[in-house]
Amino acid sequence: MKRKIFSILALILVFASLLSIGVLAQAEGDVTPPPAQEQGMVLKFVPESLGQTVQILATGMIGIFIVTGIIIMVVLLLNTILEIVANKQANKNNKK
Repeated sequence: MKRKIFSILALILVFASLLSIGVLAQAEGDVTPPPAQEQGMVLKFVPESLGQTVQILATGMIGIFIVTGIIIMVVLLLNTILEIVANKQANKNNKK
């Protein structure tokens, strides 16, 4: 039974890794390098770019919430599986 649980976890990790690699590979084509400036980096508030900034911020926060939700669901799933296994073993030991 431990092998099955380990196999399921390994498949979940492999799937998550492949998914994240695919997302990163897709995102690399969309990134444009910032314009080169001779003076160096200049930081200033530009109200015209606020819409784009908020969109990037919201995308990042949604991603964080999704990843946190996935982690919580995996932990709950593992807890449930281990509880079921422990109950089966306890029932098996009580019958003997």
